[in-house]
Amino acid sequence: MIHNESDVLDALAPVTSCTLPTLLIVGDPSGLNIAREALIELELGWEVIFANSAFDAHDVPSFRDIDVILVDLGNPHIEGVELVESLATNFPHTPIVLMSAPYAVNVALEAIRKGAVNHFPRDLLDSEPAAVIETLRAAALDHQQRRTALARLDNYFFEFTLTNDRSEVPAIVRRLSQAAIETGLCDSTAAKRMSVALE
Repeated sequence: MIHNESDVLDALAPVTSCTLPTLLIVGDPSGLNIAREALIELELGWEVIFANSAFDAHDVPSFRDIDVILVDLGNPHIEGVELVESLATNFPHTPIVLMSAPYAVNVALEAIRKGAVNHFPRDLLDSEPAAVIETLRAAALDHQQRRTALARLDNYFFEFTLTNDRSEVPAIVRRLSQAAIETGLCDSTAAKRMSVALE
């Protein structure tokens, strides 16, 4: 388990030998109880990596596969919504789960609109740790299944029959844009540009 920013580079070294699923926690390690961290790591049987800055949050997935990104919205040093939007743009296939304080539900909902797949209140780690673990496992399983399907994909074919109704165009363009992201042809930023060109 990694507890400080200086250890992030060490985590990047054993990329080829690492076979455990990997959980990236974006938050202040000193603000998370060590017992909670150990619970997540031991119960999941995953490798846990910490990033306590937005820079590290982007840096780690650039060098190694991450199965789930857990963003602690209670970290005062990180703008959670902006970070989620940026991570979802740069790593569209990696699920992002949010951990929020009870008073930060509105922030969590906004972050979900920006690309997070799920969220849970932070005190759930104490009261219902099994629910937290199941949330993370479900996100990781979905990620692994998508990655497996993409690796086996040989052909992705669309054929649309359009009428003269212009209102149909945005729906078709949106579906093609989503397909481009799903298949790894581009990220969401490039997909938006593609959508403008198609329309």
